[in-house]
Amino acid sequence: MLCKDFDIAEKMKKSRQATLQRTWEHPELTEMSERMHAQGIAPNLFLVGAQKCGTTTLASLIAKHSDVFFSRIKEPNFLSFDVRPAEFTGDFKKLHIEDENAALKRSCTEDVLYAYIENPAIYQALFEGSSQFSIRAEGSVTYLFSSEAPSAIATLFPSSKILVILRDPVKRAISNYRMQFQAGVETEPDVFKAIMNDHAKASYTWGTKHFYVESGRYADQLVSYFDLFPKSQIHIAFFEELFGKKDEVAIANLAAFLGLDEFKPEEDAQKNASLKPRNAVINKLLFKSGLKRQIQRYVPKSLKDFGKTLFYEEGSSRLDQGEMEQLQDLFQSDRDKLENLLGRPAPW
Repeated sequence: MLCKDFDIAEKMKKSRQATLQRTWEHPELTEMSERMHAQGIAPNLFLVGAQKCGTTTLASLIAKHSDVFFSRIKEPNFLSFDVRPAEFTGDFKKLHIEDENAALKRSCTEDVLYAYIENPAIYQALFEGSSQFSIRAEGSVTYLFSSEAPSAIATLFPSSKILVILRDPVKRAISNYRMQFQAGVETEPDVFKAIMNDHAKASYTWGTKHFYVESGRYADQLVSYFDLFPKSQIHIAFFEELFGKKDEVAIANLAAFLGLDEFKPEEDAQKNASLKPRNAVINKLLFKSGLKRQIQRYVPKSLKDFGKTLFYEEGSSRLDQGEMEQLQDLFQSDRDKLENLLGRPAPW
């Protein structure tokens, strides 16, 4: 797909200025939805899941199918209208925020994992050239956390399918910690302390804490989707079944839900897996100086992969039995609610 001149995005209230309310009820969003439907480029599959649940791996698998068009930015986060980049703390802004026009143009030449798109014209541009595909997808991790995303999707793209992937919440929390520690945003070297310290913070605003615990409490986050969409439009997949034991029934059920020819996960390694920095001090300096973000966004992939072998290594974030049991207790009530909601046991 060719890049176009996206000056129109600049003309249409760049970054959605104050006059554009962050609510799906705004006329400009309705007009965007109507244009996308009229052009046959409206997204009709939303991949939903918390960070480190395997959304990137699953998106990569789905995107390989010839009938699937995946958003040029895998996670545009556009419909999470209660996730406001302006409210992020300094460290989160430094790591995550990039001019949305720059992210869009960069997506013409490289894979862009995520951005916080606020301009309707840019969101529409992510799907240009997709009208011939039966599935047009995007997958933003904030869509599970957000209290507004389910309503926004149901209002603007009501016939869409909702594909949710979940993972053992304790393992998810540990993996999330490792990702943030690798990035340099998390500075506590003890994983249990880091998780409990973050959980103790009173804030519930995205971009102000890591939500190691809250993001893994799935049931309350899923209720809105079940309230707003027919069950036939929702499919719950589990990381352990798809990418752990590669359960053939689970894979076949996913293929049937998507309406695609049967496919099988071939990746042995999880996409977007976290590594342990060999030197935490140097890693923190790279982050604080802004060099890490520049390297991440502008250095060729081959050089980045080589750099990873020099500065990072495989690592484990171990908890003793007592710590593990404390974390499991934090999720027990939610697990019970999740199993009641789904009518089946969770595979962890």
